[in-house]
Amino acid sequence: MPRDAKNLIKFCKKSKDQINLVETLGRRALEIEKKNDLNNDDVKNRDKYLRKMVRESDKSKILWWAFQDVLMNSQQITYRKENVTDLKSFLEEIIEICSFLKEGINETEATLLRLV
Repeated sequence: MPRDAKNLIKFCKKSKDQINLVETLGRRALEIEKKNDLNNDDVKNRDKYLRKMVRESDKSKILWWAFQDVLMNSQQITYRKENVTDLKSFLEEIIEICSFLKEGINETEATLLRLV
């Protein structure tokens, strides 16, 4: 297998691991946010997962670029003409982007493996 292909496959695997982690942290924060009555511990835990999610997403250039659109649009309170007025909507968009990214990376990785 050529060295470049090995490096690309390694990059795909590392990217998927990072995306999975960010998606997991986002899902945990979303689960807490969906509760009817949040107590102080819920808010503290939700915020902990949010901080970890942001910190981990900042480590990945793919995630940084992928999230720019949703971040810019959520600041304007819409995303794809949908209201993003709360944290639940924002986290749902982040999780959806992670799913799309994983799907694309899986396809890329499968193509690379077939080529080598």
